Amino acid sequence: MRILLPIIAITIIAAIITWPKFQDNPKKFRMGNSNNLVTDNVAQDILNPHYTGFDKNKKPFSITAKSASPKEGVPDQVSLYNPTADFLTIEGGWVAISSDEGIYYVGEKKLELKGIVNVFHDGGHQITTSGVKIDFNKSTAFGTQNLEGQGPLGNIASKGFFIEGGKYFFTGPASVSITPISTKK
Repeated sequence: MRILLPIIAITIIAAIITWPKFQDNPKKFRMGNSNNLVTDNVAQDILNPHYTGFDKNKKPFSITAKSASPKEGVPDQVSLYNPTADFLTIEGGWVAISSDEGIYYVGEKKLELKGIVNVFHDGGHQITTSGVKIDFNKSTAFGTQNLEGQGPLGNIASKGFFIEGGKYFFTGPASVSITPISTKK
């Protein structure tokens, strides 16, 4: 009895521990093998990507989009759908540029935007055009397409523009309509 009772106790404990191993439990999570093969030719999209970095003046910038995918055959380029770029000017002003589509050149820190492109500046300026190229290394942006813009002082239409160091330069034939500031006495 002295030996039999401990052997029965050990056998019961071992049975309790090992019994679940022999049962089929459908509630348990299982991972099986997949027959899907991933090849390099499969398009890979990233949803809601967010890229951040710093320009040459150590000012932060960020690029977000609804989706992104690597450009075929060019590993350093990323195609973007509905991208928005946010960055600070040298003077500390905030600029946001959004468009229908774009390409980000990762190694060069350049962003090319196409489609309907909207440029917003926290000083109250807005520009609409169809193409903008941003160079975060040089802290510049330019566009060679027709544009229309408005701001606190009035409206502008131009053939293109160039932004450097927080200053806007308008190229080609340009027309400006200045809205007089009303003063109350």
